[in-house]
Order: sequence, then C-alpha cells, then structure tokens
Amino acid sequence: DAFFRFESETSRSTLKVDAGYTEIDSEDQIKEDSGLMFETEFTREISGSTRITASYGNSYSDSGERFRDLNELGDGTNINGTDINIEDVDVVADPFRLQEFMLALDRSTNVDSLRIHLGFDDEDYTKSSEEDRQYSNVSVSYLRRITRSLRLGINGDYSKRDYSNSDRQDKTWSANLVGAYNLSDKIGLRLEVGPRRRDSTVTNAGFKESRAMLEIIYATGSYRG
Repeated sequence: DAFFRFESETSRSTLKVDAGYTEIDSEDQIKEDSGLMFETEFTREISGSTRITASYGNSYSDSGERFRDLNELGDGTNINGTDINIEDVDVVADPFRLQEFMLALDRSTNVDSLRIHLGFDDEDYTKSSEEDRQYSNVSVSYLRRITRSLRLGINGDYSKRDYSNSDRQDKTWSANLVGAYNLSDKIGLRLEVGPRRRDSTVTNAGFKESRAMLEIIYATGSYRG
C-alpha cells in the first residue's frame, strides 16, 4: 500500500481524503490484483447538537480485517459506514475490492440522542466470484434521559445481502429495548434486549433468536450512557 491523506477543518465542517495504490500478491509472489484506493469522509455540523456525515470508499479488504475490527470494537459495530455483526462476515481466503457508501444523521442533547444511518457495500472477490455480494443497511436508534443516571431507548436495524452470481438473498432485522445506567461519572451499565431474525432463500441459512447483552463500560472521560 502507498497512499496520502488530506484533511481540512473549519468551524462547522471536516473533510478527510485518502488516496493511493494497492497491490495484492499471493504467498508464491504472484500478483493477484492491484488498483487505486480512495476514501473520503465529510462531516457538517447543522447545529450545536446535530451533524451529518457522508463517506465513500473504494479499496481492498478481507474477512480477516473485518473480524479484527469486530474483535477490537465489538459485535454490531459500524465499520466503514456499515453496521456489521459477526454472522455477516463470511470466512473467505480471497481479498475483495470493496466499494462503500454511508450517510448518517446524529443528534445529541443533554436530554436525548438520535442516530439514523444508511449504508451500502459492494464486495467483488479477486478469485471467488461466487462470493461477490452487495450489502445494504438502515438503522435507527433513540435514547432518552429519564433521570440523571438512567436512560431508556430503542433501536432497530434492517439489512439486505444479495449475492451477485447466485439466487441467494438474505434479509435480517432486529429491534431492541435499551437501558443505560451510570454507576458513577466513569462507570456505566448498558443492557439491550430484543429479537433478531434472518430470512434467506438458502435452506438453513435463516434463523430466529432473542438476544440479551449486558455491557460494563469504563470511560476515561465522563460516561453519558
């Protein structure tokens, strides 16, 4: 990889641009693929509590990188514009050309917080073309302060995954009740409970489940839930 970065910041806007070149070689030093890499992100503050973020990227990635991101950041994390869960990552040895787009609206006040997110990924594998797929996602979350220490809210997520060279299509949705409680200025608890379901055109690829996740969070700054 070889790339350069450009950043520009004003009082209400931030622009980041990465551009470069990537070459992928196999273990026997055979060139598998190469191409230009480009990623950009633009953030605009509409008001003191609301901002809009848009990003676009065209680069290379692999399933190992996605697993590493989830291991560091947690399941259900927004990675490069898309909310990713472990079951959304297929273990394929080949790297893939990744095009991604994201648009998000975030609003946060002392009383409540709202996030609306739209994401789209297009994965084209260097060898395993049967794994080529497109992934789209929309998610909404809302959290409201009930007392000084307690916040309650809801979140929902819907995603669709289409395989380009087969008839497979997966549709996944989830909905959760959320509670966040401040034990102190730096330590908090967060509980999410709700159903998750996947419908697939492939036999045995779908599932239904109920999830409960409890997090204990320590923040070096002030924890807000």
